[in-house]
Amino acid sequence: MRLMDNEEYVKFIKIKQKEECFADPDRIKIVAQSDKNFEKVLPYLATQFPNAIYSQEAGFISYKEKRRMISIFATGKIGITYLKDEEEARQTLEKIRKKINWVYKNKDKIDISGIDKRKPLNALQIYRYLPALNCGRCGFPTCMSFAFKLLSVEVTVDKCLPLFEDSKYHKKKEDLLKLLRSAGFLKG
Repeated sequence: MRLMDNEEYVKFIKIKQKEECFADPDRIKIVAQSDKNFEKVLPYLATQFPNAIYSQEAGFISYKEKRRMISIFATGKIGITYLKDEEEARQTLEKIRKKINWVYKNKDKIDISGIDKRKPLNALQIYRYLPALNCGRCGFPTCMSFAFKLLSVEVTVDKCLPLFEDSKYHKKKEDLLKLLRSAGFLKG
């Protein structure tokens, strides 16, 4: 299927179900359905989210964005947790719809060769390579909170100033960068 320049692959995504979020009763979770399935675009889409868990066999991508968990299925179904309200859900779905359309139009330029080689990462693995000074220079009170923010792509690794400024952390920095590359958080 070849699209014209102004044509979109996914035209709409509709909310089908809305419930109270388990993590916070003042928040909601939703299930939505697209007018298209995502089978052809899923591996390309997975490259766009460095912290994504992707399973070709199960046909889904799951990733964390801030405190939200977002799951996108090959069937065109999308689940999102920890939303403030239905308006935020619509805005998030529109952002996803635009990302899917962009990926579909540009999939010939997206390298998916390393997608299955990415390793799942957790905050403790990241923390092991941080200076553990809890200095707060990154804007977070502890190195562990920085690790969580790095994992949810809310901050970049270079915000840990001691890691990049103090030569005694050079080895830790290089090892952390290698770890982040292997998980798909950094290119090259």
